[in-house]
Amino acid sequence: MANTSSVDVNFLRCPICLESFKHPRMFPCMHTFCEDCIKSYISNQDGATEERTEIKCYVCNRTTRAQTKGLDAAEWAKTFPINNFVFINQNINQNEERRCDPCWSKELHSTAKTFCKDCGELLCEECKKYHKMFKAFKSHSLVEADDAMKKPEKSLQYLHQQNCAQHIDVKVEYFCKNHEVLCCAKCVTADHRKCDSVTELEQFALYIAKNCKEDELRSKLTELYANLSTVIVMSERNTRIVKSRTNFILEKTKNIKDQINNMAAQFEDSIIHQCQQLNTKEDTVNAETRAKCESLKAAIQGSIKFLDAVFQMGNGLQASVTMQKILEQTKEYESMVSKEMLKVKEAKEVQLGVPENAEEFLRQEGFDLVASKNARVLVRVGQSLEKVIRDCES
Repeated sequence: MANTSSVDVNFLRCPICLESFKHPRMFPCMHTFCEDCIKSYISNQDGATEERTEIKCYVCNRTTRAQTKGLDAAEWAKTFPINNFVFINQNINQNEERRCDPCWSKELHSTAKTFCKDCGELLCEECKKYHKMFKAFKSHSLVEADDAMKKPEKSLQYLHQQNCAQHIDVKVEYFCKNHEVLCCAKCVTADHRKCDSVTELEQFALYIAKNCKEDELRSKLTELYANLSTVIVMSERNTRIVKSRTNFILEKTKNIKDQINNMAAQFEDSIIHQCQQLNTKEDTVNAETRAKCESLKAAIQGSIKFLDAVFQMGNGLQASVTMQKILEQTKEYESMVSKEMLKVKEAKEVQLGVPENAEEFLRQEGFDLVASKNARVLVRVGQSLEKVIRDCES
C-alpha cells in the first residue's frame, strides 16, 4: 500500500459538535468524538449516574461498556483511547510550529520536542520531564515530535490492536466468519464455541486480501452519503410546504375576520395559536432530522477518508480489520438512513380546529372540512388545494 507524508484531515469533524476534533477519542466501534463532547454526551443521558456502566454510541447506537465502575463522565471520557491518526494529522495542518499543548493551555509559548501517543499531546522538554515523573504516566509511549508529525502513517501501526466492543479491556484477536464480527478470546469462549469458521486475525487478513471488496464498500458508503443529502433536501422541502400551507390558512383567516366581526378575534387567535404550534413542532422535528443527517454525513465521510488512508498507508492486516469495522458501521448507516428517508417521503396534511358556526362560510371560501373524533369541525388544507398552494409558493 502506498505511503504518504501527510494526509488532509480537514474534512474530519466531530459528529456531535460538527467542528474540528479537540482531543479526539475513539469508541470501540471506531467512531471518534471530542473528549468534551463525550463527557457532555454521557452527562446528558437519561439516568446518567456514576453507577452507570454502559453508553450507546452517538452515531451507531452500539453499546460500549465502561472499563471500571463508578466513573464520572469526565473520567469515563478519558478511558477511550486517543485517535492518534486524527490527532497527528490535525497537528500537521494546524500546529506547524510544534507548540507544547500543556504550555499553550496556560498561555505560555514553548516548542514541543516530544509527542505522547497515550495522551495525544505535544510536549516541550520541561513538560516531558514532569510527564515522566508521575507514576500514572510512566508507561506512556513517547516519541520524537518531528518523527510523529513527518510520518503520520505510524499512527496506524496499532490499529489492528483494537479493544473488543463487548470486552473493552481485551484486544481483538479473532474473526468469526459465521457471524461476520471481530472478537476477542472471551467472545470466542462465550459466544462462538459452536462456530466452525473462527480464524485468527493473520488468517483473516489473508482471506480479505484474496476477497477484497474495498471498492464495493466505498461505493455503498458514497451512496449512503448521497442519500442523506437527499433526506436533508426533502426535509427542508417539507418545512417549506407546511409553512406555505399555514401561511395560506392565515391569509384566508384575515378575510374571514373582515366578514364575521363577532367571532373574528376568537377565530383568528385560535388559528394563529394552532399554526404556531404546528410550525414549531415541524421546525423541531425537521431540524432534528437535518442535524442527525449532518452528523451521519460527517461520520460516513470520515469512514470513507479513514478507509482511504488505511489502504494508502496501512498494511494488509490493518486494512482488513478497518474494512470489517467499517462494514459493520455501514450496516448501521443503511438502517439509519432508511429510517430518516421514510420520515420525509410525504409532506404532512395541515388540519386545524375551527368553530362549528363558521362551517358553511368556510365551505364557500373553498376550505375542505372534515369531522374530527372529538366532534369538532376541522379545516384541512391538502390535495384539494394543491393548485392554490403551488400558486402561493411560486
